[in-house]
Amino acid sequence: MFKKRRLEIEKRRKELREMLKAPDADLDAIEKESGELSTELETIERKERALEALREKPEENGGNPVPPAPQERKFERKTVLGTKEYRSAFAKTLMGLPLDETEQRALGVALTTTDSEFVAAAESVDGINNGGLFIPQDLNLALMQEISQISPIFNDIDKLSVSGVLSLPYLKAATEAQIHEKGKEAESNTDAQAEWADLKLSTLEISVTIRVSWKLEKMSVDGFMSYLQSQIIEQVRDEKVTNVIYGKGDGELVGIMTAAIKGEYTGSFLDAAPLALAKLPQKRKIGAKFYVSNSIVEEISFTKDKNGNYIYTPINSAGIKSLATYQVEVDPYLNDGDFILGNLKRHYKLNTVEACSLSVDRSGKKRANDYTAYEIVGGNLQPNTVVGYTKKASE
Repeated sequence: MFKKRRLEIEKRRKELREMLKAPDADLDAIEKESGELSTELETIERKERALEALREKPEENGGNPVPPAPQERKFERKTVLGTKEYRSAFAKTLMGLPLDETEQRALGVALTTTDSEFVAAAESVDGINNGGLFIPQDLNLALMQEISQISPIFNDIDKLSVSGVLSLPYLKAATEAQIHEKGKEAESNTDAQAEWADLKLSTLEISVTIRVSWKLEKMSVDGFMSYLQSQIIEQVRDEKVTNVIYGKGDGELVGIMTAAIKGEYTGSFLDAAPLALAKLPQKRKIGAKFYVSNSIVEEISFTKDKNGNYIYTPINSAGIKSLATYQVEVDPYLNDGDFILGNLKRHYKLNTVEACSLSVDRSGKKRANDYTAYEIVGGNLQPNTVVGYTKKASE
């Protein structure tokens, strides 16, 4: 109950001790204030002892137990971005609204998760560091889920969040498990051997700016968060997914089509699919899928036999779900005629190198605020694990 005031008193007493070192220190004033603080601290201690006694002996309080002092909300660095208090503090800070004490503490804990460039948390936008505030966990999850719903490729890749990591180890080759013949179960196993390699992640900086008018910003905290979420998703989605598939490295991700075992075909996808399967190493077929462009599905859906009848009924069709027992997914981000075959969950790594943050620039002249989202991601495909085919241009 008195914890906050105790801390303030101790802080002030420490300041007074430092002031005594000055050659021109006002000794009388310092002594007077120090005495007043000591008296106040003794009063607080007496009150605490009295309250504790009443809790132990409620009969002295008319039989009514004294309720315990409310517990101060604790925040941890690893989990603070997922709390409702931080979510509220994040939105209010960007909107320039005052924070309550709990929200200030949540914001302060979040700021300490980063480097020393951050300034102290405050009730205004001045409390944001140069890199901005980390977006709350629920906003980040919503962003990932929205993108995943539209792109099966993005949904299936292995998404990590290990700050600063640009190289990931993977098992390149290993000896197979040993099977003992009947009667030889007591024989010792030979030493297993494994070859590990590093997957170097090429990085992509994503930065988008969203303008929000002051008139539009006069909304509730939840309304503001919903609007901000929709705008971030709209602007980040295309850049992120396109880079995962087609990134060239050197300032971009290494995309799947860039690092895949390449193939080119003429004719139809159904002619090329067996060729792709023949290129994929046997062990890489485990859990593999076909990811195809919209144009491929449209071509197959409207293909007719020699009698002029549709091979697959295009009306009320659920689409192509499998091919030679391999699942088929349609991804709108694949270029016309392109398709991918492989286990992307196992072999493509996308790592969030620097978590997404948001900063704000206020403009009175434009009567609007510019919110800039910034994130660094790294990605690459393990070599010789996935096949990527493009359709040869007609001459």
